[in-house]
Amino acid sequence: EIQAWLSYAPASVGRQRRTPNSREKAVLSRLTCGDGRHEYLEPLTGMARHPLADVNCEPPRAIHHPNFTENLFDIRHLILQNKCKRPTEGATMLPHGAQSAQNLFYDLGASNYSGSFDLDTGFGMGPSVPLFMELYKRNCIVFDHIWAWEYTAFDPR
Repeated sequence: EIQAWLSYAPASVGRQRRTPNSREKAVLSRLTCGDGRHEYLEPLTGMARHPLADVNCEPPRAIHHPNFTENLFDIRHLILQNKCKRPTEGATMLPHGAQSAQNLFYDLGASNYSGSFDLDTGFGMGPSVPLFMELYKRNCIVFDHIWAWEYTAFDPR
């Protein structure tokens, strides 16, 4: 059911996002919010790579693809939280005295290497924090705080 996942991923971005259809819902991972809403997100397993990326592994027999053809740095498979209002949705107001939630980001494998990313083509080779900042920004999420950790020590100067 990789194709169901991959067909929904581009449709989950920005203000024009759509609700997943029944086939897509059946294969997508989700979190259920306190108010009963579902947040769909992928990937939750593996190395977070595109499911058809060549990571030097044999494809599982259940996957009926002739070969793994996607680039290791392809990010078109990501399904991230989306806080954009759809064009048909009105503005929401917080109750008087309520505080809005903060947007926090934790990166437990922050990379610090040269490279670049292109959201239009789905190429994501570069430092992870700027990449994820842009991915979430197109889904109307700007982070209040970011915590990033990288195993390899480097001098910030």
